Amino acid sequence: MMASAVPKRKSLMTPLVTTAGVLGIIQGLGWTLCSIVGILFYTEIIPTASTNGIGYSIYSFYLSKEILDKYSESIIGSSQFSYFLYIHLALSLCWLLISSVLLWASITGKGHNFYGKAIGGWTLITGLVSLLDLILVGLISYDYDQYKNKGNADTTEITAIGIVITLAARGFVLWIVNVVFAIILGKYCHKLYKKDVGNRNRPPIDAYATAPVPWLDPSLYNDSGSNDLRPYPEADPIRPYSYTPPARTAKIGKQAGQRSPPLNVAPPFIPDPDYSPPGSPKVKGVLRPKSNYADYNMY
Repeated sequence: MMASAVPKRKSLMTPLVTTAGVLGIIQGLGWTLCSIVGILFYTEIIPTASTNGIGYSIYSFYLSKEILDKYSESIIGSSQFSYFLYIHLALSLCWLLISSVLLWASITGKGHNFYGKAIGGWTLITGLVSLLDLILVGLISYDYDQYKNKGNADTTEITAIGIVITLAARGFVLWIVNVVFAIILGKYCHKLYKKDVGNRNRPPIDAYATAPVPWLDPSLYNDSGSNDLRPYPEADPIRPYSYTPPARTAKIGKQAGQRSPPLNVAPPFIPDPDYSPPGSPKVKGVLRPKSNYADYNMY
């Protein structure tokens, strides 16, 4: 399967692919209608009412089954021209379909599964149409030169053949545009194909496989390289630790300095608890605060 990554919105390929799709739709629809009309004239389903003018000359050269004597030496007659009409009809229908798919995928950003194939199909059909146009233009141009060199050449008939050459060449400018777009999209399609081939040639990833762990001989192991990359100073040696608590030593002898005299401090006064019920009418006495400290005399 060809790689089918839709180009990003900011990529240059997005407007190119969109333009190619629009050109393919317009040309595919236009040349489909022209081929159908030409086939209807050739099969005489649509009769011609005019017997003179440029239109009648075109009909006499390429659409009438009755080959006149002065047109008998032409390479492209009505029967040969009808073959080109049928081939153009088939290619134009395919071109219209593939261009519609390509334009839809380019605008919406969807169709990842067939985007690369759509580009490849558009390039192939455009190349075939351009080649068919080139062959038809070459054959009609040869007949044009042969008929123009005759002494009984009519100006109206020469103009009619020139119009057919211009239509077969798609105005020449449009034919060149088709060839340029076919080359650009062909290179892009080849790039997608190479990318897809590279992805398909990769070994499959087995997430459930158990690979053997590489074993390294301890004698061959050397971490000097990793230590050289990290030139940090060596850590301090570990201090010895003892689980027995250190012995406490009492201070013996009179301590230096002047000591303040002791103070006789009385304990704080705590009143007796009241066990009367909450709704008792007994009025609680007022607890007079007493001094927490007793008088003492300093000697």
